[in-house]
Amino acid sequence: MKRILTSLVCAICCCASSQSVLAQGVNDSAYDIVQQDRFGALFQNGDTNTPLLAMDWFSGPRIDYFCQVSRTGQVSSARDVINWAIQGGHWGQLDQTNLELLIAKINALPPPPIISPPQERWLVVRGIRENQWFKNIYDRADVPKEVEALFQIAGAYLEWFMPRPEGHQISTNLDAGEFHVARNAPKAVLFASTNVIIFDLNKNQVQGTIPIKETIAYPAAQQWGEQRRVLSPDGNILVDWIYLNGQGIYAFDLTAKKILWKNDSAGNYSKCVIGGDNGQFLFIANRHSIERWDLASGKCQAVLATNLPWINWTLVSQDGKVFAAGYGAADYAATNSATIWRANEDKPAAQLDDIGHASGALSPDGRILALTAGGGIELKDCQKN
Repeated sequence: MKRILTSLVCAICCCASSQSVLAQGVNDSAYDIVQQDRFGALFQNGDTNTPLLAMDWFSGPRIDYFCQVSRTGQVSSARDVINWAIQGGHWGQLDQTNLELLIAKINALPPPPIISPPQERWLVVRGIRENQWFKNIYDRADVPKEVEALFQIAGAYLEWFMPRPEGHQISTNLDAGEFHVARNAPKAVLFASTNVIIFDLNKNQVQGTIPIKETIAYPAAQQWGEQRRVLSPDGNILVDWIYLNGQGIYAFDLTAKKILWKNDSAGNYSKCVIGGDNGQFLFIANRHSIERWDLASGKCQAVLATNLPWINWTLVSQDGKVFAAGYGAADYAATNSATIWRANEDKPAAQLDDIGHASGALSPDGRILALTAGGGIELKDCQKN
């Protein structure tokens, strides 16, 4: 995930020597800054102008994002395009309190990874610690919080490394349709016009196909209802329900290739999500009520809420242990309350009112509910009522 600790001032090209006495010298590449370690050599020679702290991370072999702090707390940070210019940046002075805090954080730095990361992921921290020069190379794909703290105190810019995704072609000439990836297993399911295609993502191949007509429990309703599907975390069970006219809900076993159960009740099933430690629960929003069912049998285990206003969204945490629902007027932009349940409990764990948000997302462990808030994001602690 890409994190930015502070914003970088808009880029302004200028000569390195005119901006900071701490700026880097001319190098063949950005990585030479670390490998040659000019500051380390100066320290060993007793140069009292050697900075207290020097941090560098790289955007390719020619661009160094540096931050240096002198022993008196002067800060210099910017983007150095090697052999060309210093761009943008931040220059300032730490007060005594923040300087002492910075020194304490330097002294508490964790050791670097035993195996050095690739150069494009280098985050190099050099400086003076206990009157000794040190140089640690951290991985920008996994930045320790102690290193993040150094950038925060100095007011410098840091990006986490984000790898470029690489794909592998599994199949071609598909009639693309609704696509689901299992949360806890290397499986994916594509619902094409005539077939359900199951993919083995470990082997990068099609695992099997099922004629889609064999997976449908309410074929007549397909013509004028609204069909929605969810996939169990292990990728073995498909839950399908018809909304609007011709209501019904059922589960299909993709491994055994048979319908596990179906419920013909005339409920208006608007939202369904699967939760629980092992994906054993099906949470169903029926317009104004919420129920928890056993996924394997389709039996209702508990009615969690009734007489709610219009239910606008339902969520389940990545670990499946927390379920949340947002409700308000019959308008997705008018959600004004949310309730959070632990997946295996009938009583709410938390209630949030007057939230005034349209949609949200749960953290992987379900502790934090992130809500959209007028162009921004607001975080709510689900552990507090």
